[in-house]
Amino acid sequence: MKVVKFYTEAWFKVEYTVNDITVDFKAWEITGLDEENPEQSEIQDEVPVITGFIKWDGCCEFDYSTHICGIHGAEHFLQLMKEIYQFKGSLGGSFMEEDV
Repeated sequence: MKVVKFYTEAWFKVEYTVNDITVDFKAWEITGLDEENPEQSEIQDEVPVITGFIKWDGCCEFDYSTHICGIHGAEHFLQLMKEIYQFKGSLGGSFMEEDV
């Protein structure tokens, strides 16, 4: 199952692929946010800035291909990771296991 979400507070678009024991994710930075229609927001690049997966037990691996500018950039990254974990938990079943 594929799901695309726009996280306007974090300024990221995320594409999820849900598998049996993992949720794969790719994220792109939003550079021009359309708050009324987030799916029409401008995306920085065709290449995602973060790719990775999160397992049913909360373990996560990812590659982050850009730098973080200042505390606001770090806060956006933290918000993105919280959203990814919340998405995992929203799937139910074994994905609701407590994160390690």
